Amino acid sequence: MVRSFLLLLFFAGCSCYKGPVSEFGFFRKDYKPENFDIDKNLYNIIDTTEVYERVGTFDLNNNEFYPYDDHKYGYNYLKFYANGKVSDFRRIRTDGEPFSSNPEPELSRNDFDPAKSAMGYFYAYDGKIFFNFFVRHRNCYGYFNKSEFIIKNDTLIEKNIQTINGKDIEVFYVKKNIPIEFLQGWQPDW
Repeated sequence: MVRSFLLLLFFAGCSCYKGPVSEFGFFRKDYKPENFDIDKNLYNIIDTTEVYERVGTFDLNNNEFYPYDDHKYGYNYLKFYANGKVSDFRRIRTDGEPFSSNPEPELSRNDFDPAKSAMGYFYAYDGKIFFNFFVRHRNCYGYFNKSEFIIKNDTLIEKNIQTINGKDIEVFYVKKNIPIEFLQGWQPDW
């Protein structure tokens, strides 16, 4: 019995991501996406001085929009940088309660430290805009997730995602006006 437990513990440890992480535990990897090239024209349509807040999903199967209006799991933001890098800040909580509803977070400068985000890149290729994020899989390993985005005014739309339960969705992000001093002076750590 003890031997089985030790073997299980050994194999569980072997399957976990063991690469570099930020000081807050977010995966880091020396990687550039295939076809990565910084297209200066992207900076005319993606604002690097603001963040984009995740506001909801559109279910393509049912033709229905589902807003993120309770935020019980936190707030998600994307922040773009001038070097083709993007931070994915997930589940920012400011009230200290992980599953309580806070109608509007009181954000601070420290919430937007890139070391507290999933690392990513954005680039244009073949007339389309792509984001690649290094994400953690529930089985403990990291991989890059590539998504196509379209931009309409101040809205980013992540295209055609298939969920675990087979739904086809699009995720919507809208530009959020926050104090500029919260975002200035940060440099991504990847």
